[in-house]
Amino acid sequence: MTVPAGDWAALVGSVPVEPGAEEARRWAEDELSRAEYRQGASLVDWLAQAVSDLISRIFGGSDGGTLAPLGYLLALLALAATLVVAWLIARPLLASRRRESAVVLEHDGRTASELDDAARAAAVESRWHDACLDAFRALVRGAEERTVIDPREGRTAHEASVDIASALPGTRSALTDAARRFDALCYSDAVATSADYAAIRAAADAVARTRLQGQVAA
Repeated sequence: MTVPAGDWAALVGSVPVEPGAEEARRWAEDELSRAEYRQGASLVDWLAQAVSDLISRIFGGSDGGTLAPLGYLLALLALAATLVVAWLIARPLLASRRRESAVVLEHDGRTASELDDAARAAAVESRWHDACLDAFRALVRGAEERTVIDPREGRTAHEASVDIASALPGTRSALTDAARRFDALCYSDAVATSADYAAIRAAADAVARTRLQGQVAA
């Protein structure tokens, strides 16, 4: 459909493609509140989804006709501005989340069995701090050895809990709790207790008995 030149101004004025600063910020915050972002989806995946959703939002009101060239230009400019706002909001949130979660296996080459043995030995001696940390490390190393997750340098406790839970449905709650206890012991003055160790051990047991989707029991 070709739009007469005299109608361009009216057409462009009717297309919701030029949000103000506050509306652009609201759109960005709406995207950041999506469940998959809160659950730890990668920033690349999230931005790709945001682009798709924002394009749908910008062009979704059309009746199937073709926009004037100026309308396309304004739409692209609005999309670019909104994604810039989204990036500015997302980056400090991601940085803050990463600072608050400790790396699990940095410079630790022990196997899951070795880490588990160390955790149990510490628990016998009531060294709950060491027992908790090594128990969670054993959990993550075990998930790597089972190929539930790929080995990755610098993976934090939060990231590990999200990655493992994504592959093993039903373990999310226990893993989230275990990761929070691990981070609290790494980043605060919290004193580890036998209850902390029991919670992390319960998460490890849940992971150990849960099979990957599509995997049958031996």
